[in-house]
Amino acid sequence: MKFRTDKDILQFLGMGLGIVALGVVLLAFFHAKAGIIFIVSGTFTVLIGLSLASKPKDFILENERSLRINEKAGNYALWAVMTVILGMYILRVARFWDPDFMDVYSMVFFTGIYGYIIMRWHLNKKNIN
Repeated sequence: MKFRTDKDILQFLGMGLGIVALGVVLLAFFHAKAGIIFIVSGTFTVLIGLSLASKPKDFILENERSLRINEKAGNYALWAVMTVILGMYILRVARFWDPDFMDVYSMVFFTGIYGYIIMRWHLNKKNIN
């Protein structure tokens, strides 16, 4: 199997190996449990880089349709996040709910992520241009 060795792939693989090295240093010298997370994420980065290196360069390029779908899904996800923030503000002002930071953070974060994923799926199925 032939691997690409252009600058983009080498930088991506170097970044993954650097993350693994940082995790090893954290684990070995500081006994930090975050080192395990760095090692695992760096390993995944290297594996993804190797997978992309085995494909031709134009495999990764997006066409106009998928770019437009990503733009629309991002727009809809932004408005979903804004709606959730407004709803939480109204509940806070009306004194129905007294949230702490982690409640608000997790609701807004997951609304944005899942809203984007669901809207991309919906727009792909709908065949929107």
